[in-house]
Amino acid sequence: METSKAAALAADVRRLKTKAACLAKNRSTQRLCLSYKLSCLVNSLWIIQWACEAAEKQPEHEKNVEMWLNNLEEAVLGADDLLDMIKFGQLPRGLRGSVTHAACELFYSIPPVLNFAAGCRLKKAVRKFEGMANEAKARVFSKEDSSQFDAALLPTIFYGRENKEEIIGSLNHGERVAVIPIVGMAGTGKSTFARYIYSDQRRNFDVRMLVGRNFSNGAAAHPRVIRGRPLPLSELSAARGLIVREEEQDESQLPLDFAVTDREGHPSLRRFDNADRFESALKRIQQSLDGVRFLLVLLDVNVARPNLWERLMQVLRKAGGNGSTVILTTTDTDIESTTQSRPSCSLPSLTREESWRLFKEHASLHHLPDKHHFWNPWIIEECHGHPLSVIIMAKKMRCRPVREYLLPDLSQFGAPRVSQDLPRLSSDLKRMYDKLTYDHERSLVSEKLHNCFTFLSLFPEDHHFCREEIVDLWAAENSMSLEEADGCFEAFMREGAFVLCEPQDEHDHESTPRGAAYKLRDLLPYFAQHVSSRKVYLTLSPGSFDLLQHDQDDDPRICQHLSFICEPESSGFPMDLLFQGPPWRLRTLLLLGPSTNEKCWVRDIDDGNKSKTFRFLRVLHVRGITFRDLLSGVKQANLVYLNVSRSDIEELPDSIGTLSNIKILKLSHCEKLRRFPETIRGLRRLEKLDLEGCLLLAEQSFNWVGKLSRLEYLNLSQIGFKSLISSIGNLRGLKTLILAYCRRIQRLPKSTSKLLHLEKLDLEGCHFLEELPESKPESVMKNLKLLNTLHCASLSRMPSGVGRLPSLKSLPRYIASEELGRSFMELQPLKDLQGELWLDKLNKIEDPEVARQAMIEKKDKLQALTLRWEQHNWDVEENAPVDTVKQVAEALQPNPNLRSLKLILYTQEKLPSWMTKEPLHLKSLLRIRLFTLKKCKSLPPLGGLPHLKVVEISGMDAVVELDGSFYGQIGTFPSLERLALSQMPNLKRWSMPEDDVADGNNTYHRKQVRKNLFPRLAHVTFMQCPKLKPPHRPLPSITTLTIWLDNEMLYRSAAGLKSMASHVKKLSVFSCQDLWASSTCDGFWGLTSLEELEISACDNLTCMPEGIKQLTSLQNLKIICCRSMNSLPEWLNDLTSLRLLSFSACPVLRSRPRGLKRSRGLQVTVEGCPLLK
Repeated sequence: METSKAAALAADVRRLKTKAACLAKNRSTQRLCLSYKLSCLVNSLWIIQWACEAAEKQPEHEKNVEMWLNNLEEAVLGADDLLDMIKFGQLPRGLRGSVTHAACELFYSIPPVLNFAAGCRLKKAVRKFEGMANEAKARVFSKEDSSQFDAALLPTIFYGRENKEEIIGSLNHGERVAVIPIVGMAGTGKSTFARYIYSDQRRNFDVRMLVGRNFSNGAAAHPRVIRGRPLPLSELSAARGLIVREEEQDESQLPLDFAVTDREGHPSLRRFDNADRFESALKRIQQSLDGVRFLLVLLDVNVARPNLWERLMQVLRKAGGNGSTVILTTTDTDIESTTQSRPSCSLPSLTREESWRLFKEHASLHHLPDKHHFWNPWIIEECHGHPLSVIIMAKKMRCRPVREYLLPDLSQFGAPRVSQDLPRLSSDLKRMYDKLTYDHERSLVSEKLHNCFTFLSLFPEDHHFCREEIVDLWAAENSMSLEEADGCFEAFMREGAFVLCEPQDEHDHESTPRGAAYKLRDLLPYFAQHVSSRKVYLTLSPGSFDLLQHDQDDDPRICQHLSFICEPESSGFPMDLLFQGPPWRLRTLLLLGPSTNEKCWVRDIDDGNKSKTFRFLRVLHVRGITFRDLLSGVKQANLVYLNVSRSDIEELPDSIGTLSNIKILKLSHCEKLRRFPETIRGLRRLEKLDLEGCLLLAEQSFNWVGKLSRLEYLNLSQIGFKSLISSIGNLRGLKTLILAYCRRIQRLPKSTSKLLHLEKLDLEGCHFLEELPESKPESVMKNLKLLNTLHCASLSRMPSGVGRLPSLKSLPRYIASEELGRSFMELQPLKDLQGELWLDKLNKIEDPEVARQAMIEKKDKLQALTLRWEQHNWDVEENAPVDTVKQVAEALQPNPNLRSLKLILYTQEKLPSWMTKEPLHLKSLLRIRLFTLKKCKSLPPLGGLPHLKVVEISGMDAVVELDGSFYGQIGTFPSLERLALSQMPNLKRWSMPEDDVADGNNTYHRKQVRKNLFPRLAHVTFMQCPKLKPPHRPLPSITTLTIWLDNEMLYRSAAGLKSMASHVKKLSVFSCQDLWASSTCDGFWGLTSLEELEISACDNLTCMPEGIKQLTSLQNLKIICCRSMNSLPEWLNDLTSLRLLSFSACPVLRSRPRGLKRSRGLQVTVEGCPLLK
């Protein structure tokens, strides 16, 4: 049990250390002169953390060690409370709830008083932890044997590696200094093996030193060997960083080097962060190691600067005694030639038995024998003896029922084989983790990034989440600001940790859709479990409670972060598990519902032990969960985050006001929430409030919101109130205000202009919003970064002075005007605009010079540009001169870096020259959309754009043919993947360009169709193109074909579509009134390679078309919303290739063929067909 407590305390100390280090850098803390004391506290916490990690790996403890751990637990809780007091300027815990609370709060709000009180308490805490650090050296790390300290560096589990004796034997050599590289891909156990050798050789060398990315360790066999000289750990660490080209470390983020240099074990603390001092470091290394026989282990060394490596080796060879050895671990297979070392050592793969034993340990299957005759060989075979892969698969299977480990085919339980090379995937995960936690830009603290990474272990692999959800949880758990947490999310996105579940086209560089869902990269949560403390983070599913019974080594009650995967069909989370026996030490409780909006429920109990269990709780996340009185147990908790979004809660309990430390409160989409208690005014430290989609709150008063003085984020989206509270101006610290799709709101209060710290104002979809408040020159929102007025149909003009917003980076929509203070001149100083820009109502611009003032071409950070005119009556001539619209478009020429372009309601016959003149100006364009250009007679030469991936053309009534001008002089559309043609009533032909080709003697020329046309075109959509005939040239790359409404000429003949798309796999037909039971539509049935067919909203279809019988490769058939379909033919039984048959929303469908349900391998699904028997 004490071993488990040591693990939990190690995590607590690490978190406390990070918190203190961040506070030490805080400006307000520096003004209070507390930074030095906090730095001293960090120094002690480093040593204590290492002591806890060493104690965790010691099988038995003496009583004094147990007493030390108990005292440490109490000290950590007190220090955590103290740091909160310093950060928030709050009352000490002992004064809360007293009669004089208000007076004390006022008294402690005076800076000198707070400084004195915090300084005194911090001084006591520093002394206490310094004493505990000294005790750690005496109790945990005994004076007689430094191997106990080495235990902190060794893994608990170590299997295989039969060649370790060979390598250890090679250490006794006659060379002055030998270099032995250990080479292998990430995750093969190189560093583990090197640390094993380091610990094993404590008596064979005068000095041993271990140097890694973010830590170092050293020990001398006897103090007389080094004669009082400090070991050069900091210098070696800095030299290693320069050799491998790691980024320079920020001083506040460097770990402290704990080096046992004498019997007292005083730590050696040195920092080195300047490449120019490399030679100075080498000089100190030579002085410290002169004549000493040393063992130096360098971890993760991929030599990027061979000249610096050679200089380091020159110094080591000159200084080191005979028999000195340098061991380095690397993934570089050419390391021998780079370092001129001995032949490298490659670690062999684990055997099947070793892999199984390693798997058992990490999957907590200690009760199974080592040579079980029924364990699943598939698990081991996929790992190929790669240790990290074995560990990750063990973590993956740990949350599954035990019986699944023993069956020969895991796929029947929903665990299909990994489609990728598992060792390679595991290696990539480790490199990503190393990149994030060690090599990332110094503005993001590596400790915080590590905490963020380990927190991801609480999420299942297929769980969908939004960006804001993760950012809020990180901010709450790691004491970050929302901006810091969002920066961490960006870092994880860049490294590929998160994947969009329904990804927008990679070529569409407009802003990510609102509320976009993400999921974790394959196997990432299980790798995160590996790098976190396995006893502190725990994820459970309904089928994994038996693991708690079998895992006898660990008491689950020491778990600090618990997540449970709730399923609608399960019996709910057994809350009684948390309230039986001694209380848990939970800091985080996540009840994760399904990714859909379907709700789950919690089997709650009314237990007095609930408050004890939740005593340390800081994060409670029950999104999408229905519960009864779960919140009654958190009255005495120290909650900083509460999320009950999408629940059936009707009102918050009065006890919500007792959560005085809560920072984030999320109630979004609580559709039954009707009112708030009066006590909610007591949430004085609330920083984020999310009420999006709480529809029943429209008539409630929000005046209490104006009293939340620390509020930084307010989301009132989709609430139907008519006006915003005037007290909104009292929230002087507000940074984000979201009112998206508040459809009834007409005006913002004038007090909104007082929000001088506002950074984000989102008004998207406020259809009846008529105007924005004007601000005086002295009260400009200088911090505003986002102003979103997309889809505000009633907004006729922008507020004046947008150009005076120096921080503005995102302006999704700007309404054109020639009025002073609202013209395009306001866009000129906004040089940092990025993302999407929608220039609306361009018909108001009569002078092209006004448009040119916007200087759109200079805005090189813009990714997407929309140019929209406003012309509803196409038969009436415009009042402006004919060329005005074209000249305005010419003046709005974008930067060549633009990725996405959209033209809407352009009224001229010719496009601007920057769209038609070859070579084309927009060489980086990935997507172009041309909507309702009714008078334009020709298309731009898009075929020559090398990166273009999507083309959407709609409403171009005057276009008759896709001819050579569409391709350009030599264009082939080399990257085009999607093509959509819609509402083209006069389009008749899709021609292929022909080029002149000379014969061998250059005597005459002939025409030949251009080669390599559309090599990557996979998705084609036709919508309402009644005259268009398919091209005669085959396009074999097309795999998906979608046809909407009337496109009769496309599918009239059998040879038509087949000649164009003979390899199409999926066909979707929507609202095709030409399709009925006896219709030919031969073009559809000629697609013999078709595997998936979807027919939707074809109201003339009464029975299945007989042509389907010709689709011999058809596997999936879906019939959706065909209101006239009443029966199914008997020949469906003859479609032997069919695997899925689906019917939905067919109200008169009555019968299906006999025996259809018994067809071998056929799955039939029916939904919304009430008459179907």
